Amino acid sequence: MTRTISLIFAGFDACGGSRPVASVEIPLPQPQSQSGVYAIHFDHPSRVGERSHYVVTADEERMTTTRRGKDVTSDVHMKKRGRLDAIATVMTLDAAGKTGDVLFDIADLSYSDDGRELLHKRRGKLMVARAKHEADAKVTLDGVEATDEMREAVKLLLTLTNGGPDDDEVMGPPGPQRIGSHWRVDGTRAAEALSKEEGGEMMNGAHVSGDAWLEGVGLVNGIDCLDVHAIVHIDGLDTTSKVPGAVADVARITMTVSAKIPVDGARGRVSDHQIIEATVKLKTPSPNGEITMETNYASRRDGVYEALSPEGGASR
Repeated sequence: MTRTISLIFAGFDACGGSRPVASVEIPLPQPQSQSGVYAIHFDHPSRVGERSHYVVTADEERMTTTRRGKDVTSDVHMKKRGRLDAIATVMTLDAAGKTGDVLFDIADLSYSDDGRELLHKRRGKLMVARAKHEADAKVTLDGVEATDEMREAVKLLLTLTNGGPDDDEVMGPPGPQRIGSHWRVDGTRAAEALSKEEGGEMMNGAHVSGDAWLEGVGLVNGIDCLDVHAIVHIDGLDTTSKVPGAVADVARITMTVSAKIPVDGARGRVSDHQIIEATVKLKTPSPNGEITMETNYASRRDGVYEALSPEGGASR
């Protein structure tokens, strides 16, 4: 699962925004067959040297209003945007045979905060060494430890964790499915995956539930793909780790995910799309009057991926 908790609560006392600018998702034609039964695998077997062309865009916005009694003491908005266009090469596998370190040959990497462009690279070698916990992941550019802006851009656009439950364990079905079939998201495994993120301590006692389904089957860029969707609800986050003494009236996250997954399980996904929306309302007692804080958050992330042959061309 991609980053959820830390995106929402990073800099909790200075959050901001409403809804992000929409980005483009690959359209999927109407299902070609309504009679088949399909094995669904979000993840595919990785190998060292595997190469893919990544184009990933991400936007996030937060708005936090703080009041003491009826008086507004702060009203903070924040908007971030990032884009990555690069060739990704798998450099290592972890103990479970899943992707470990990945080298990105950058064609274009940009990152902006509140409309100010903080980073724009049109070349360079970005190494992402994933770790069990996000804070332990290593990010370097051309062999040098990434700047704060570079690390923030990578955290917005890519996944920095591995070793925990993967998407198949969290959102995968118990067996082959027909078009229109639904199955439950594994809330326990989802909570375990989210607890590895920065801010994951807030998953303590949280309730996670969700539903996934096979929407259809069709051609995307000449590849037979499954159109798989999921929606995940997280309620009851433990916000006291961020704001000691606070009582949460509402602490809720909804994550909507879709992916175009090749029918051929040996291939990696063609695209994925994620929307996260969150609302947190806190109350904290104070000698000068009760302090209330309300944060509304929304993010959108879109990825398009093309497998490449060892020689560098598209793999069909």
